Amino acid sequence: MRRRFLAALRGLRIPVAVLNPATERVLTTVPAGGAADVDAAVTAARRAAPGWAATTRFLQYKPLQYCPARARGCRTALR
Repeated sequence: MRRRFLAALRGLRIPVAVLNPATERVLTTVPAGGAADVDAAVTAARRAAPGWAATTRFLQYKPLQYCPARARGCRTALR
């Protein structure tokens, strides 16, 4: 939230593997979340929604223009 990763609220330490769908290799692991984590994420999204909706389409699109370059930069990790 707010452009950062957070630890699970209930102290869950069970790692969940994030896989490359093409190779099924593990890219990274993230902590398992619970209901409190979902509630916190939904609350943050609802808080952010009015500001996002009031933003021009140009500004909403602007961060997306960097996605192809970032994906190309991650190509070796995704293989």
